[in-house]
Amino acid sequence: MGKVVTILYLISLMGTLWMVYRHPFRLDKMEMLKKVLAVLFSGYVLAVTFIYASTLQWENPLLFFSMVSFCPFIWLLITILRRYEYKSDLSILVLSIMLNSIGLLILYRLDISSGWFLTRAVGYQENVPMALKQLVYSMIAIVGVAAGLSKELFKAAVEKIEGRRDIFVWGIAALALLALPKLAGLSSLQTQDKSFQPSEFAFKVIFLIFIAKYYESKASELILRHYPLKDVLKLVLFVFTGVAIFFFLPLVLLQKELGTALLIGLCFIILTAYVTNRFSFFLVGVALIALAVFVGTHLSGHVEKRVIAAWLDWKEYAFKSYGGGKLYPGYQIFTALAAIRLSPWGVGIGNGILKHATMDKTIVPMAVNDFAAIPVASEMGILAICIIVIGYIILLDKAIEKNRSLNFRSILGAGIGIALLTQGLYNLSSVFALLPATGIPLPWISYGGSAVFANYILVGLLLAILNGKGGSSDEG
Repeated sequence: MGKVVTILYLISLMGTLWMVYRHPFRLDKMEMLKKVLAVLFSGYVLAVTFIYASTLQWENPLLFFSMVSFCPFIWLLITILRRYEYKSDLSILVLSIMLNSIGLLILYRLDISSGWFLTRAVGYQENVPMALKQLVYSMIAIVGVAAGLSKELFKAAVEKIEGRRDIFVWGIAALALLALPKLAGLSSLQTQDKSFQPSEFAFKVIFLIFIAKYYESKASELILRHYPLKDVLKLVLFVFTGVAIFFFLPLVLLQKELGTALLIGLCFIILTAYVTNRFSFFLVGVALIALAVFVGTHLSGHVEKRVIAAWLDWKEYAFKSYGGGKLYPGYQIFTALAAIRLSPWGVGIGNGILKHATMDKTIVPMAVNDFAAIPVASEMGILAICIIVIGYIILLDKAIEKNRSLNFRSILGAGIGIALLTQGLYNLSSVFALLPATGIPLPWISYGGSAVFANYILVGLLLAILNGKGGSSDEG
């Protein structure tokens, strides 16, 4: 029965993807939007109900109704947007909600609980289901997007940023966001359950604005097809110096977040190659990152454990202790790959063995965070992973559109699509032992409050950018 439900759920996801790719969703033409939400919500409610009945054995009905309430909640927000006569394309928002629903479903199935700063602030000391926490974060973030669209706050923000000439003020803002917690005696702005990380906003919002503003200011040089390579290289090296000072150094030295620093480097390389239209920059950039990883492996024991024990030779280091009873990171990869079944729809929702029977932990370490793709691949198969990847690709396709100009909006829109796709692909590559594991979450699928908020801020900005250009909202 689990496989039947899984197949039906995958069909609903594939139908949603197809309609998002093929059609714009406008509130003055509700027929298509009603169809896609009906397809998406029917699969989601069916899967949640099956998990409640089979895996959770009818326990915690309040959590079940909370998870199901995600569907009428989304419909209510759509109704509010319609009342405010929002007429532009909402396909990217629908796509992000689809990916978000996959993450909610996986967290609900794993049934893991942990502490929550919101409940402990009012004296409630018991653990809270992570699915419920992610649901609350998601609802708040989506309300923010809906309010920003109906009140045109995202549009106003893009226009205001676009109209200002300052560039490095964004770098200073990132430096303050990343450095102040350390200077104030805190290792991070993370809450007790590690739901919030300032690096999410520094990377996904401030970094992309910083790069878009700089390259827009140099558009007159970059649009010249035969502009001397050495002069283009000077422009790139200058902005790279700013990225190193404002982003790399505080991330590496203060926040100790090598994964986010690596992700920023990859996005900088890809976006630079896109803006300059020079593929050679991409090849050189990837080579430099590989060199940096090689050097870091020889200079830092932590990097060495990640690269060697969790990537290059994870089988040998899977069960070796490196002190204090802890196992090498190879154990994470070992258990992750052991949990995967190479079939189109996996073992079926609810049939996996990912959760410990007597404790709030998963057999695969970090299966609700960095390794969230493992329960997806295990219980819903390779098809589910392909659906997630295609979702990121469709988002990038809509972000870039057909016009490739070097104004602020076009560069920022491309940067948003590139950042989300790069993060998603890197996470999946590390989970399947193709690249070193660095703690990078899977957008909308992995648990985390700051990640959800940052992702939806990007959605709001992207909708404002595309609808401001006219986008494809007039297509039938």
